[in-house]
Amino acid sequence: SAGNPADPTAVLDKKLDLKGGLVSAFREWDTTCSGTITLPELKTVLVAVGIQEDAVPKLFSLADCNKDGHIDYEEFISFLTVVAPTAVKRAGGASRMTTTASEGEPLVRRAAEKGGHPEMSPIAGSDDQGREVLATCKLAAPVCPWLDFTLRVAPATTLGEIAQRICENHGGSIQEPVLCLGRFHPAEIKAYGCTLEECGVKEGECTIYYDFTAEGGALLAM
Repeated sequence: SAGNPADPTAVLDKKLDLKGGLVSAFREWDTTCSGTITLPELKTVLVAVGIQEDAVPKLFSLADCNKDGHIDYEEFISFLTVVAPTAVKRAGGASRMTTTASEGEPLVRRAAEKGGHPEMSPIAGSDDQGREVLATCKLAAPVCPWLDFTLRVAPATTLGEIAQRICENHGGSIQEPVLCLGRFHPAEIKAYGCTLEECGVKEGECTIYYDFTAEGGALLAM
């Protein structure tokens, strides 16, 4: 079409209606009940809210983080949180900073300092000397900033403990990610039994890059 089309993410954020909640929206968009959303299914929804058809493949590519041709539930939540934050807030939010098991019980602190799945397991934040490390976990490729999360951990934390939180951040859809510190290189993959201190990180900040072999993808429990 002639002229410059509107920013598709701005249109999506303004017009997307998630009034039934995010789980309900995922089920509605997944018209084949396959547990994932395909490009044709996404196109149907986005064109209906005013997104130009030729912009849909790029949006799908942004959402399909592991490039398996489908959007699973974790990818769906991460995608909408980034491209349509106002719509997500109108729906009540994609995650909760705190939770309560029942009326009157104390709030439970989220495991991650920044980002991260709301149900990620807690992890020790410092050692008996008060030393702590802010460890930011990033998917090596493709680059997906909305999957980044930061943990406040002790130097004695093992990479296996961090790998567990990475799996939890993906909703259990990946297993046994490989980890590198500072940069990702196959020759520098660290063993799960290594602690951050043994890898040279005693305190301060570090970045952990990870990769994984794509499995079938997490399916939404129906």
